[in-house]
This record gives sequence, structure tokens and C-alpha cells, in this order.
Amino acid sequence: MILTIFSNCSNKEELAVSPDGNQVKLVVQVAGIADGEAIATTKMKATNSISQNATVPQQIKFKDYKGVVNSTEASMHDTQQLVLNNIGTNSNLSVARSAKRAGVMVNGIKYRILLYKKSDGSFVNSVEATAGQSLEIEVTLGEQYQWYAYSYNTEASIAAPTSTATPTVETPIDKELLYASGDVTVSAVSTALPITFAHKLAQVLVEVNTEQLGGNIATIDASFISDSYFNKGTFNLKSGSTSAIESYTTGPLVFTDLVAGSSSIKVARFYTADPANLSQFSVKINALTFRQTAGGIVELVNPLTPATIAFGPYTPALGKVLRGELRLSKPLSPLKIVHAGQIYFGTSGGMLASYNLLKDWRNFGIATTSLVKTDGFEHVNLLNAGALATNLNAAEKPDIVILASDDRYANAADYTALLTYLQEGGVVLLMMEPRLFDQPYLQSFFNGVFNNSPIVLNEVYTDGDVHQLSSTNDEILNGVFGDVRGKYWGSSTQFALGLTGIPAGAVTSYSTGAPVNSTVVVPGVTMFKHNSLNLFWVSDISFLGNDLQSGTPSVNYYPFATNAQNFPVIRPFGMAGNGHTAGSMAVNNSIVFANLMAWAIERATLNGINTP
Repeated sequence: MILTIFSNCSNKEELAVSPDGNQVKLVVQVAGIADGEAIATTKMKATNSISQNATVPQQIKFKDYKGVVNSTEASMHDTQQLVLNNIGTNSNLSVARSAKRAGVMVNGIKYRILLYKKSDGSFVNSVEATAGQSLEIEVTLGEQYQWYAYSYNTEASIAAPTSTATPTVETPIDKELLYASGDVTVSAVSTALPITFAHKLAQVLVEVNTEQLGGNIATIDASFISDSYFNKGTFNLKSGSTSAIESYTTGPLVFTDLVAGSSSIKVARFYTADPANLSQFSVKINALTFRQTAGGIVELVNPLTPATIAFGPYTPALGKVLRGELRLSKPLSPLKIVHAGQIYFGTSGGMLASYNLLKDWRNFGIATTSLVKTDGFEHVNLLNAGALATNLNAAEKPDIVILASDDRYANAADYTALLTYLQEGGVVLLMMEPRLFDQPYLQSFFNGVFNNSPIVLNEVYTDGDVHQLSSTNDEILNGVFGDVRGKYWGSSTQFALGLTGIPAGAVTSYSTGAPVNSTVVVPGVTMFKHNSLNLFWVSDISFLGNDLQSGTPSVNYYPFATNAQNFPVIRPFGMAGNGHTAGSMAVNNSIVFANLMAWAIERATLNGINTP
């Protein structure tokens, strides 16, 4: 029998020769890695060796810093994505995977295949192969063969078992063990043999993340509190089972950088042949320090006061990774938002679907799965003209102001204070289309915003307009809550306002005064973000209007909508006109607002009026 490996380098290796016969080819290729597990996520509270279940992650104190402990599990070949999803902006780790999905073995990974005649069990061959390269074995037509394959999912060479009669390998403690077996009947000149590997170990991954501290981990000394968590044994390639299972001691955890060149996230991995004892596990941290960007060393844990952190509960199984994460960050206080205006029409300060969107921890919160990380909000609702100036002139300034108002809720003093607040670093979300009697206040405000440029406020009576958003690729139109570039937003009130005279380059324009469902055009810009101040403006006092999740039946009022989980969604909207039927357009007010709030939080935290 002649076995030949074809690679990109056209390497050829003759391994054995049999008597002449009817020689044909067995074509071996890696089909993938089987996955029959679903992701599950739990969150745990950690103290000095005390833990309890929680539906939302609990905070723990590390001197002047806080930590959140998360316990997640996934199929083993999803480990890298499970961890990388958690870098920077977090994506949802609890998304269910469909069962029996085949993962991919990366090209270049080594595996070894052993071939036996099924008729008498005699050994035929053992060969090391490489994923992504063609492997052809010359075999005999009509013969049945039993085959066994294994891999450590690395590019390192794999030694052949010392015994071919009873081939075994020791289960590794620092890498994976993949296995597959089956039989094949050679019935054609070229018979395909696809190999789908299965995991024969479970992995425990411990992660320490200081990314949000703005520094790198300098030192970490940690260990598991029990020697009974992990087991190793002898894996029989013919039976596919592990015997002589015994526990092993991991010793101090050896952490490595998750991303080369950055020590802000470190991970330690261990493998076990029997995960039965891993429904939960605890790690004792004896020492932990991180290096600030400026170079200073901050001690979070010292040997005199070690911290024991419990992870779990898990449903352990072969092929799973059980991940325990400690995420550290600076202690944050809730951001203070001042809402000025009529609540029902648009300030998001209460009652509205927009308020529920803000308070839902799945959108804005401390959880690993929260789309935007924040410690929540302190809401102040102002319903009287003059109250805004009082709040903005106080010693303690709000972090964000949402103003959706006419002169009933804001007067000249309010706009003067608002301009000063904005120029000092405050974040302002202005939703406004003035009636004629309060134009002077807004005119003065915009003149100040644009350094006394002669801004013109163009007002047109209209209703149920739908405006197309620009293709600008930034965090407001293409943010964490969705991509609305080139889509639409709806205006629900009876006045449309467009600004002209804005200096070139001063703003990022998101829409103009030419609605898609009307021939009545208001000159100028109708939505923008200022390019140097923390200011967003849209020409609709009711941009956030709606006290219901899915929206009211009206097609020209209350364009804001969320689903039952308080997540922003599109809403059918718009008056009939210009070739469009009533309610035929999908507006994205809620998605724009959610992205806008993510931008506002970032500006308030990093470059706001209260930023240290």
C-alpha cells in the first residue's frame, strides 16, 4: 500500500508497500469539529469566599475599584470568540447556538490517523497529516478499513502511539484533545473520508480584565482553592474512552496575554478529562496589581487580604469551556441627566418608551451583556421655564441635558445658561422646532454656538414628515444599537425648522429639510452633531414622543418605538404624499436616540463638564 500526502509544496512520503492489488485512493479531509452544546450564562456575586446567584451581575470592591464577576460557558471551539467578544464594546455572550453545529479546524493544525483492516484488525498505517492539505492513501478496492484520528488542535508535530495493537495517548492538561473514529468501505477509485472531530476534554478559562482601568496588569498571583477540580488519564484510541483517571494539581495559575502586546486582559487555561467536579470552582487571588498609563503601580489585592472568587454554576461537559471572568473598572457614579420639557412629547424623563429604553440594563448597565457600559442615570425632570437655568448655574452640574421644549418650558435665561454649560463641556441634546414666539431665544442660542454667525431659522408648517438620514459613518448613525445610514426619521409635530448660515465644517449634517413624503421643503439642515461642542440638534420637539412600546396607530404622531425588551425598533410612519402612502415608511427615531445616548455617555465621561 502506498500513502501519499499532497501539499502546496508537493511533498510526497512513501510509508508502506503491500503486494500488488487493485489499488485505489482513500481521500482524507477534515470536515470540522462537532458541537452539540449550547451556550448558557450565569452571573455570580463574589466576596471574600461568599457567592450567590444573581440575575444581574453584582459589583465587588477592590480597594478604590470595582469588579464584576461573570460565569459563562460555550462550546470549546467558540472559546476565542467568546473572549474576544468581551473586548471593548461587549456583545451578547448568552446568544444560544444551534445544536450539532460543525466548527472549523484551522488550516495548518496537525492530526494523526491510524488505519486498520476491519476483517482481521491488522494494522495498516499511521500517518501525521495537516488540516487544509490533501491526504491520499492508496488502498484496496472492496476492502473495509477501521480508522482512528486524533489531534491536539495545534500546529505542533504529533508522535505516533508506541503501541499499534492497543494505541493510547495521555490526556493533556495544557491543550485540547480531539478525536474521531469510524469505518470506511473502499467502493470507488477515489473514496472520500471526511473526518469530524469531537472534543474529549473540557476547558476551564480564568480571565482577569483591567481594560476599563486604562492600564495593564503588572502582577497576578492566583490559584484554585481545590486540587480536585481537574483530572487526567489514558485515552484509548480504539475504544474512545479514558481510563486510569486521576486528579492533578495545577499549582499557581499561569496567565498569558489574550492579545499580543497588551497586558490589560490575561487568561489562564486548564483541561480536564472528567469535568464532573466543575459545576463550580473558586480561585484565590493572593496578589494583583496593575500599571497605570502614566506608569504608577496600583495594588488591588495583597497577600495579607487575599480575595476568593467563586464562579458558576455550570453544566460541565466534554467539549465545553467554562469561563470565569473578573472585570475590573474605575468606580463610576450614575450620570445625571436633566430633562427639560413636556414629558409626554419628548424628554425621555418619564412615562415614555424612551425612558424605559434608558433604564433597561440590557441597553445601558454594568452587565457584561449590557450594550453600553454605565452605572445608570439620575433623572431630573424640569417642567417650568427658568428651572433649567437654576440647575445649570448650580455648583453641581448635570452630565447631560435633554431639552425638548418651547417657551413654556425654557426662557431667555435658560438658553443663556445652556450656552454657557455647552461651552464649558456640557452635553446637550436639543430637540426643538420653535413656534414664532420663542424663536428669539433659540436664535440667540445658535448665534452663540456658531460664534455669532448669522444663523437663519426657517420655519414651515407641516405634519408627519419623513426625512432621509445621510450616509455618514459615525457612532450616531452606525452605532451599537444599529445602522440607520440612508434610512429615515419621522417628525410628528406641526412645525419644521431648518437652519441655514452654519459655517462650513462646523457640524456633521444628518438630514435636510426636504422630506421624502412631501413637496414642502424647509431650507437648511434639520439634524446635526456639532464637530467641536457636545451638541446634537434635531428639529422636532417630539422626536422621542410615545408612551407606548410599539407606537400609537397614528402615522403622523409619536414616531418613537421599542419592542417588549425595551430595545429600539423601526416604526411604520408618515403622511401620504409625494408618491408614498400613509404609514408606508419605516422611521428609526428610537435607534438614532439609543446610538445618540451611547455617544452622549462617552462624551460626558471622557470629555464632559464633570470629567476630571
